[in-house]
Amino acid sequence: YWRDWSSDVCSSDLNKISDTVWDRQKRWELTREIFLELLRAVASADVALTHAGSNLLAALGSRSTHEVAKVAGQGVDECIECSRTLGNMRGILAIVAGYAVIGSFSKVCDSYVKAVQRLNWNEYDSEDLRVRFDEFRTAATQLQYAVRTELGIPIPTSQSTESSATPSPGPPAPE
Repeated sequence: YWRDWSSDVCSSDLNKISDTVWDRQKRWELTREIFLELLRAVASADVALTHAGSNLLAALGSRSTHEVAKVAGQGVDECIECSRTLGNMRGILAIVAGYAVIGSFSKVCDSYVKAVQRLNWNEYDSEDLRVRFDEFRTAATQLQYAVRTELGIPIPTSQSTESSATPSPGPPAPE
């Protein structure tokens, strides 16, 4: 038996909380942990993709075709491992997540696969690769919002990015 005198709560008050409330709390905590693992996996995939793209770009500057192929292969291998991890998350999400998270996660996976496919050193196109990276990162951001919404965590509102150091446009120029 215990009592918190500052809030006038004692241990016997906990018996009044229904099993339904406890079960709902446990489910929320489990879902939160799964979503955290999901976001970690997406972050790892982002790191692998960035690493692979950077290394490929650096290797393309060398003259050795063998080295370029080796670096590209290593980067793709790392990305494939991340892709497997993301694939394993699908089954778990099907159990605990709502439609918004599942849909956002599908977009993340699809855009990740497209970006990894653009790591082909034989047909390297830096602009297309950048577009694919951006699509992946946009999908990852949308997933973060969907996760926060489903968990009931407020999404921060963007505040004005203007600062006093930013010059104002001033009056229109004379014609």
